[in-house]
Amino acid sequence: MIEKALNNQIAAEMYSSNLYLAMSMFFSSKDYDGMAAYMMEKSEEERGHALEFAAYMIKRMMNVELQAIDAPQIVFNDVLSTFVAALAHEQKVTAMINNIAHLAMEGGDNATMSFIKKFIDEQVEEEDEAFSYVQKLVKIQNDNGALCFFDHELGEKSGGKVNVELEI
Repeated sequence: MIEKALNNQIAAEMYSSNLYLAMSMFFSSKDYDGMAAYMMEKSEEERGHALEFAAYMIKRMMNVELQAIDAPQIVFNDVLSTFVAALAHEQKVTAMINNIAHLAMEGGDNATMSFIKKFIDEQVEEEDEAFSYVQKLVKIQNDNGALCFFDHELGEKSGGKVNVELEI
């Protein structure tokens, strides 16, 4: 049961990576380079989480079964709704992580409890950060100057700019 939940979490982390990648591309297409860089960083972080789960499973001699990853089905309309979607997604991931912790507790799986604690703690931070950004964006609404400042702030936090060059 825990093995299935961990495999599902790998798929969820890869989906998260794709979702944040799609958000990055949306922001990049709107010339919000800071937000694009932030979401690209989140995408890479989620992929790293998937690899951490897989490495843990291998160490525990569990079978890693990679699953098909659904394409994100969210249509991004504006900055606020995109960040609201990110918050909702983080809340969903938190529920999945909590389920793994619950299964580990029920099964007396102390190793998985120890492993998953890092992710429980991280989800508290992720939800708090996402909620904070949503609150800021609600205040900003359609103030282009404030949106530019917010974009710059996230770019500074992420340490860069995303350059997406497609060759046709």
